[in-house]
This record gives sequence, C-alpha cells and structure tokens, in this order.
Amino acid sequence: MENIIIPTWQFDPNWLPESTRIWQTICVVIAVAVVSFLWRLYRARSHMWRLQRNGMPMPPHHWLFGHLGVAAKIFRSLPPHAHLLLIADQVRREYPHLDTAFYLDIWPFGPPTLMVISPELVSQFTQDVSLPKFEGLRKFLEPLTGKKDLVSMEGHEWRHWRSKFNPGFSAGNILSMIPAMVEEFRAYRDVIRQHALQGDIFPLELPTLAMSMDIIGRVVLDQRFNSQQSFNALTGGMVDQVAWCDAGLHANPLQYLNIARPFVQRYNTWRMNSYLDPILKQRYATIRQRPKSKVIADLIMSTYAGHPSQPTDKQQPRMDPDFSEFMRAQVKLFLQAGHDTTAASIVFALYLLSRHPAVLRRLRSE
Repeated sequence: MENIIIPTWQFDPNWLPESTRIWQTICVVIAVAVVSFLWRLYRARSHMWRLQRNGMPMPPHHWLFGHLGVAAKIFRSLPPHAHLLLIADQVRREYPHLDTAFYLDIWPFGPPTLMVISPELVSQFTQDVSLPKFEGLRKFLEPLTGKKDLVSMEGHEWRHWRSKFNPGFSAGNILSMIPAMVEEFRAYRDVIRQHALQGDIFPLELPTLAMSMDIIGRVVLDQRFNSQQSFNALTGGMVDQVAWCDAGLHANPLQYLNIARPFVQRYNTWRMNSYLDPILKQRYATIRQRPKSKVIADLIMSTYAGHPSQPTDKQQPRMDPDFSEFMRAQVKLFLQAGHDTTAASIVFALYLLSRHPAVLRRLRSE
C-alpha cells in the first residue's frame, strides 16, 4: 500500500501584508495596556472597598471612580496650581468627622493614600518609629541630590547624620547667626524700597526667594550668594531645577512625556555643582582652622574628617569624590527645603498685611 501524504496548512506570518502585521502588533500592545490598566484599577478600588467595609475613615467612595469626584470638586474650588497636599485640609473641612486621618483613593493619578492631619498621629511614624519614606519624595529629590540627602536616608544612616546636624539647629546657634540674617534681610528691604520708590508692579516672589536662599547660604555655608543683587549660578540653577523636578503625580498624562526634562536637569546640575565644588573643597581643606564652627557644612565636614578639638599641623584633608557628592546633596537639600516655604510664608504674610490696614498700622508702630 502506497504512503499517502496529506498536506497540512501552517500559518506563515510573512503571508500577511506588512501593514496588517503592524496593526496586529499595535492592537496587541493596546490590549495588554488596557488589561494592565483594568487590573491595577481593580486592585486599587478593591483595596479601598475592603477598608471601607472594615470601617476605616474615608470620604464617600465610588466603586469605579474612587475619590476622584471628591478630589475634582475640591480642586475646582481652589486657585490654579494649588498644591496637591491642600486636599487633606479641604477634605477635613468638607467632612468634619475626618479630623485626624482618612484614606483617599485617586488612582491612577496617585497611589491609594492615608492622609494624616493630626500632629500627634504624625509623630508616631516620623519620630517614635521611622517608617519608610514615600518613593515619590525620592523621585522628586533625585535630580537635586541624587538621593544622597538627609531626607532620602533611612534607619541607622539617617539617625547618625541627623544627630550631627542637631547642634547647627540649636536655639543658641540660630541666635548667633541672626546678625548675618539681618544683613541679608536689609538687602531685601533695599530691593523692595527701590520698587516702592519707582512705583512699578513686580512679582514679590522672586526677590523673596533670593533673600531666603541668601540667608540659607550664610547659615549652611557661611557664604554670601548676593543673589538679590545679581545672578548666582547656584540659586538660579536651584530655582530652575525645582521647576523641572517630578514626583510622578500628574493629572495630565502628557506631563510624563517631557523629553526635555532630563537634559535641562543635567544642565542645572552642572551649573550648581560647578559653583559649589570650589567652595566645599576650600572649606574642607581649612576645616581644622575652625574647630568650634557651628556652620552646618562645617559640622558635617568635621565629623567626616574626625578633626581634634584643637587645630593641628597635620596635612590638609582632601575631599574624596563620594564625600564631595554627599556634601553637595546636603547643601542643595537645605536650599530646596527652606527657600520656597520661607518665601511663600513671607509673601503671604505681606499680602495679608496689605488686606488688613489696621494690623499693618499696629505692626509699623511696634
């Protein structure tokens, strides 16, 4: 009996037109993205459903939209570009029973979050027990500090270096620096007075930011940045860099696709480091000449160099690359952490004084 060969048909992908294969690939990618999105949406919402069933505090939760409706209503009532963290206080005002802590589900614009309002409750996981920090914080600080700063540290490393900073923030040390602060504030007064004499309209935030960073420069580095009078590469780069930092919490998905961000961040980093490096190297080389200095940069350098209580004639210490990077991170952290909060507080205080003439008169009389 002769062998009978039955032909079999096999799918040949090359048989399809090129355009069809491209569309198939696109459809597969879209399908995977949609399934992944739906799965993550289900995980976020189901987590909140379980918390709600267990009686955990939260605003009214929608099975599909979570708390996006609550958040949208609140942000519509706030000025444009208001900080995301304002939502916690606004929720407390809208729902007075949520006065200590509550859960908030705004996925996909952010992870499900426990919003803590009570200072006593906050101290339980920031002072009594140091819990791991939010990854978005490190992501925001990475272009500034490379995640080598005090805020990004955890556990033993954080406790070690935080203890070294404590003398710099003591009440006595801050009081000793008041003359330097007043000197910088007088420069700020002169800038504001000049604008008042000219009668022009100007953004108060810019000179106030410059004044804040000039004061921080005196406290942290014992350096005069003079950024109120002229351009300074460090403070200018800092203000620009902060504007390009990203914590990964955007309402507009297109903001994640900014291809210019990494290039601008590298340029600003180069500007800031080029200004800082000579100052840090010079202060470290002469650290033994300032054994009792309470300048914050000197406190860190003294710890690293292990200098004795009295100056010696030993060879001048040299800053290695790792410690140089560490020092840059701390200086930039203090500039970032202090300049905007201080400036915003001063600007808002001056605004409130302008709205309440009676209080302004009392302040002037004092």
